[in-house]
Amino acid sequence: MRYPNRLSTPLFFFLGSLLAVQACASSGSKPKPAPSPSNSVALGTSHDDLAPALRKAPPVKDDTRPTPGKATHVAGQLLVAFENSAAAAKRAPIFAKYQVKEVEKVGASELYLVKLPDGAKLEDLRQKISAEPGVRYAEPNAVLRTFRN
Repeated sequence: MRYPNRLSTPLFFFLGSLLAVQACASSGSKPKPAPSPSNSVALGTSHDDLAPALRKAPPVKDDTRPTPGKATHVAGQLLVAFENSAAAAKRAPIFAKYQVKEVEKVGASELYLVKLPDGAKLEDLRQKISAEPGVRYAEPNAVLRTFRN
């Protein structure tokens, strides 16, 4: 008789386990427990026994806050997004009006990295460029960090 594949594996596993239990029971020996990893805790361990291990654990840091002394954005740069390709095609007069220099187009979207003129205030230009028709937004070029150094 042939068993279907979906039943044969669990069936043979069950039969093998049953034979192992019977062999241990008939010999009078107990099966040996699997070795535990060094970071596991045995059952019956008291809190007093765990205290030294808990004191060694490093504190959890909240890395979502800005690091003091490190920049949160690139100085003198804005990311300017346009509503569509037609609005982006008219970007040259907007950039010339505020004397910003187009550095590069970012990806396949209508997003452009621009460099501000020396001495220009980032927040003032951001608000003015954002108010232009066809501009979706203008934001500082943020610096993203994954780990604190």
